[in-house]
Amino acid sequence: MKRLFALVGLVLFIAAPWLSGVAEGAAPVVKLAKVLKAGRYEAKLIKRQAGSGQHSHRNIYERFKFIEETTRIPAIKGYRFGLRFVIVGEPAYKEIELRVFRHHPPVKKPGSQHASRLTTYTKKAQLNIAQVIGYGFDEDWELVPGEHRFQVYLGPQKLIEQVFTVYSP
Repeated sequence: MKRLFALVGLVLFIAAPWLSGVAEGAAPVVKLAKVLKAGRYEAKLIKRQAGSGQHSHRNIYERFKFIEETTRIPAIKGYRFGLRFVIVGEPAYKEIELRVFRHHPPVKKPGSQHASRLTTYTKKAQLNIAQVIGYGFDEDWELVPGEHRFQVYLGPQKLIEQVFTVYSP
């Protein structure tokens, strides 16, 4: 009987990470998603990725510095705005894939036949590590006043939503 209890105890000890949902392959459990900062920022461009569709590139930045916390953004070439957020959950530091949506006023890239109102992309992130998403006015045709709504999803679950109002200065 003692051997049986010892064997059951050993099996439970070995299986405990999987039973508790924190095994490496376990689905993430989100406890909290929170916007830490929202507003204008400066950052260093490190990479420009080719893309497809209406927006033909995606810029990758580092060294984000929020210079003004606000949800009202003047439409000025060179200005960047966005949010820093964190998704708290388990297992800690698990890599997740987020879907990011930016609903925006209609913009039409020169040479394009159609105006765009939505930009979407995926972003790899880690639980419990702050992330930044944003947008910058690099071209004159992007300087359109209106609402910019950022939404962050993990699977079907919306975790974050932040709205900015862009206005003509």
